[in-house]
Amino acid sequence: MSLLQGGLSLARHLSRIKTMCDKLWESFRVALYPVHSQCDHVADPPVNGNIQRQSTGVFLASMSSNQQVRPNPKTFRAVCSMLCMVVAIGLAHSSMLAQTGSPISGTVETKDGQPVQGVYVYGSRSACCPEVPERTTTDKDGWFHLEHPGAVIHLEKENLEPLALVVAPGTSEVRATMELANGDLALPTCGALGPGQKLIGWGHYGVQFEVPERNVKISGGKPDVDYVVYVVKPNGSSAHLELWFGPYAMDLDPEDDLFISSSSFTQRNVTNSRGVIGRDSSGHLRSGGSWRQIAVVGAGAGGARYRDANPEDAALFDQVMNSICQIPYPEH
Repeated sequence: MSLLQGGLSLARHLSRIKTMCDKLWESFRVALYPVHSQCDHVADPPVNGNIQRQSTGVFLASMSSNQQVRPNPKTFRAVCSMLCMVVAIGLAHSSMLAQTGSPISGTVETKDGQPVQGVYVYGSRSACCPEVPERTTTDKDGWFHLEHPGAVIHLEKENLEPLALVVAPGTSEVRATMELANGDLALPTCGALGPGQKLIGWGHYGVQFEVPERNVKISGGKPDVDYVVYVVKPNGSSAHLELWFGPYAMDLDPEDDLFISSSSFTQRNVTNSRGVIGRDSSGHLRSGGSWRQIAVVGAGAGGARYRDANPEDAALFDQVMNSICQIPYPEH
C-alpha cells in the first residue's frame, strides 16, 4: 500500500491542478460569456458540499457604452490554463522549499522495547504539487532519519497499527512504539439494504455507503473527470459528511492540521480478503468537536470524512461510515 500511495501522488496532484484551473476558467467564463457561451461548460468542483458557480464580476473595457470586448473563448481558455499551470508549479516549488522543518531522527520499538526493522516512515505532505513527502524505512536497530519531516510523521508496517506523531517545533529526536494491528475495520461485500437506507457510490462497483433517506439532505453527485463527491447534511445542522469516490479522490492520511489541533487521535487499518487497502483515522479536537476520515485506495477507491462535528452529528456520520462496503468488479 505504501508503494501505491507514493505512486498515486503525482497523478493525484495533476488532477488537482486541472480542477483548480478548470475552476478559474469557469469564473472567467461566467463573467465574459454569461449567455449562450460558445465554449464548453466546465462545472466547478464541490466547495463545502455545494456545487457553486462563482462570478468574478470582471469585464473587459468596452469600446462603447453598450459593447464589450471579449476574446475568442478557445484562445482565452488556453491562455488561462497556461497561466494557471505556471502559477501552480511556482507555488509547488515555494511549498516544497518551505516544508523543511528541522532534521529529525528516531527509533521505532515494540511495546516490550524490541526494535522494529522495515517500518515505512514518511513526513508531512507538501501543500501542493507534487505532493511528495520525504520517505525512509527503519534499519535493523529500528532507527530512521528524515531531513525535512514537516509537522507530522507517519509510520506503517504490515501487521502493525499505523501511527502518526505530531512533531513539536525544534524536536530533533523521537521514540515511537508500534503495536500489533488489532480492531481493523473490515470492508465487507455489500449486502441487502436496511429499511429507509440508500446505497451511494460511483457506479455499480467499488466502495459504497448506506445513507439514511430521511432527516438528511443529500447533495452533489455530479461526476468530474476522475472523482465524484456527495454531501450528507443533517436537517437543522451546519455539519456535513463528505463521501468521495474515484482513484485519486482522497489521501490516505488526513490533513496535518487535524492531528495538530487534536487532543487525541487514533488510526487503524481498513482491510479486506486481500489485506490492507486503506486507513481509518479519527480524533477529538481541543475545541470540542470530533473528526474522522476513511480512505480506501486501489480499484473502486473512495472514502468519507467529516470535521468538527458535535456528538449527535458525529454519531450519525459514524453510522454511515461504519456501513462502508464494496461491490467487487466482475472477474474477466
